[in-house]
Amino acid sequence: MWGTMSTALLPVVLLMLLGWFGGQRGYFRQADVGVMATLVMRYALPCSLFIGALKTPPERIQNLPFILCMTFGFVGTY
Repeated sequence: MWGTMSTALLPVVLLMLLGWFGGQRGYFRQADVGVMATLVMRYALPCSLFIGALKTPPERIQNLPFILCMTFGFVGTY
């Protein structure tokens, strides 16, 4: 379960950290912050979550506690 969530969210977290470090070093202007946030929240995160859900084995999907945990984990994170 944690592996599925971390596989789906790790690229987005790394992208956010790269953006933060780039902002600290002055690689991005203040006007770019809104565009980057939109990119991450509207495209990168949903695509990453969708790919993570596609990689989940079918026998785990039929497990109700797993479904509830994934739902709250993904929705809470998003």
